[in-house]
Order: sequence, then structure tokens, then C-alpha cells
Amino acid sequence: MKKLLLILLLTVPATVLAQKGYVELGPSVIFKDKAIWGANLNANFKLNNEVGIGAGINPYFLDKSVYLPLYGNLRFYLAKKRTIPFVELDPGYGFYHSSTNVSGVTVDVNGGFYFKAAIGFIMASKSKATAFIDFNYTRLTLNGESSYSGQVSKATGSGNYFGISLGICFK
Repeated sequence: MKKLLLILLLTVPATVLAQKGYVELGPSVIFKDKAIWGANLNANFKLNNEVGIGAGINPYFLDKSVYLPLYGNLRFYLAKKRTIPFVELDPGYGFYHSSTNVSGVTVDVNGGFYFKAAIGFIMASKSKATAFIDFNYTRLTLNGESSYSGQVSKATGSGNYFGISLGICFK
């Protein structure tokens, strides 16, 4: 599974760049009670001057583990100007696993639905690499299960965050 994921992460961006698209790479951070840092890798193919589709990965580094969302990307370009404003929607699934056992109670926490909505800008540049920035709303979902003496209890929790992503856009 890890080899397949690595192959996809290397071939999809290369394929997109060879076509009419771009790859974005850079840091991201989301805020609620504290800052949660991550990284952003997004490959997008422009269908026309107004719409692009793609896929991405945006790992967030939680305490001692990683929440790893894989998502589809739908981007709407709002104007064809020197600096390009855009709106994007990123639905997907966040992979995560944590397990603890305290006094005979086992708690397993797994990933769940992931969603990000953003508004941003691709900065003007005639070169193959240019800067981008977006301001986003992100929803992370976790599914949990606890067991004690054969009794199982399930729960779902989610968090709403506001964040910022920035980095380099390779055309």
C-alpha cells in the first residue's frame, strides 16, 4: 500500500505538469485552540480558464501522530488577471489511527471525512514557478470506539478550523 501511494504521489504530479496543469507544494497551518501544522501537495489540471480538477494530500502533524487527508480538488478561477483569484473545494478522507488502553478500557480512534473550502490567489509570474496563498475553512472528522469488558461504544468527533496555506505553484 505504501509503495502504491508513493508511486501515485510521484506520477500524478508529473503527469499533470506534462499536460495543462500545475502542482502546488508548501506548508499549511490550521487554528482552533492551538496551531496544527501541515504540508500541502496538490496536483490540478485546468479543464478551461474557469475550472480545474485534481487531487491532493495534506498531512497534519498532531501530537505524536499524523492525520493524513487524501482529497479531490475542484477549483474555480474567478478572473483571468495577472494575479489569479480562486475558490476551491476539497472533499476527501482523512486517514488516522490511535489506540490507547487505560485501566482496562481500550480506545481506538480512526480517521473520517475531510473537507476544506478556500479562497486564494496565484501570484503573477512569467516563470514556471510562482507563489500561492489561500485562506481556508477545514473540517477534520475522527471516528472512535471504546471497549470495556466486552461492551463497545462508538462515537464520532469533528473539529472546525480556520487556516492558511502558502507555497510554490509549479506550472
